[in-house]
Amino acid sequence: MNCISKERKSCITELNKMALPLIAGSITSILMGIIDQAFIGHISLEAYAGVGLVYSCINSLVGVLGAFSIVFNICACATGSSAASVINQRVNRFLE
Repeated sequence: MNCISKERKSCITELNKMALPLIAGSITSILMGIIDQAFIGHISLEAYAGVGLVYSCINSLVGVLGAFSIVFNICACATGSSAASVINQRVNRFLE
């Protein structure tokens, strides 16, 4: 028994295609933060704290924007491609 429609299955496939780059981006971001802290840790304690603060702020911002992007794609896929422009208008209105 296949309880998933063909359209929904293709949508899930498209979302799964985005998963690998998101995972790679997350791992790369973590590695860059660790490497930055390793290099800056040799300079001073204040520089080390600054890198940690900036890294956590940027990582939080990227996480929120990434989650927002995923939600936008899920909503557009769920409502159909014709409703994507409506969602885009709502997002633009929200950001203004």
